[in-house]
Amino acid sequence: MKMIGKKGMFCGVLATALLVSGMTYAAPAIKVMVDGKEVKTDAQAQIINGRVLVPARGLAESLGGEVQWDQKNKIVNVKSKSSSQNGAITGKDAYVIEDQKVLISLPSEWKDKIKVEKKANEVIFQYVPKNKAVKPEFFFRVLIITKTVWDKDEYADTGLFTMLGMQDGKVYALQTPSEAPYLEKPESPEFKESVDMLNQLKQSIQFMFIR
Repeated sequence: MKMIGKKGMFCGVLATALLVSGMTYAAPAIKVMVDGKEVKTDAQAQIINGRVLVPARGLAESLGGEVQWDQKNKIVNVKSKSSSQNGAITGKDAYVIEDQKVLISLPSEWKDKIKVEKKANEVIFQYVPKNKAVKPEFFFRVLIITKTVWDKDEYADTGLFTMLGMQDGKVYALQTPSEAPYLEKPESPEFKESVDMLNQLKQSIQFMFIR
């Protein structure tokens, strides 16, 4: 029997190691499900830095929405179509805040009743009456607060702030007015409509991180 020398044995082990190292193992594909049905997207959903990233177009279109890319402003515009479900309007209009990191979506029928103003660490939403002779009033705002300040100042205990989400040490909080708009005119259509919208707000608003 011919004996294999140490050199030959080393070469065999090295070749085996190179063969194994060249093999790749595919991670299980991430499925995107909407209402129990799998959504096929043009790109694979991925997990990056502990976050699941899903292609916006496939997800939005599966919900009956439209996606448009604004190359100039680097904004993904998502608009869904209105549809009735149990008497509720599910169509939404989206507002992107804080350099396209956060998406806030409201009922589409509010589109002409809302005015948005972006400031440092807050986005203010005003109620705009149909009667142009009546001035807009504060409706709600979304504050961006550090988690340390949120806890220290006990924002959650005031009853006026609701945490929408938290990311990178920042709390995104919904603040509603301490009193209803147009309270001095309780019989006015502006008072009745704005109060009705405020009552729907927490159930109607949708909030999500988009990157």
